[in-house]
Amino acid sequence: VFSSLELPTNYLIVEDVGEYVRDEQRFVERLVAALDECGDRAVHVLGWSLGAHAALAWASAYPSRIDSLHLAGVRPSYPADLVEAERQSL
Repeated sequence: VFSSLELPTNYLIVEDVGEYVRDEQRFVERLVAALDECGDRAVHVLGWSLGAHAALAWASAYPSRIDSLHLAGVRPSYPADLVEAERQSL
């Protein structure tokens, strides 16, 4: 989808947001490493659903690396039993 938009910018798509559930710190550090590898200092971030939680964790840990933050389809919390069921399925 993104390649057909002919955007004048680069983009990074995270395919394994489940890693965020397993180890939030490692997930955030891998995103920063990917930015460093691309030479990007700050970026615009869009997070959807669980990706929004991950984007917020990233923005909280590295605010200077975020030009703008857009969160969609996110709620403040998930029931503990639902979270545990997801963790067990991973």
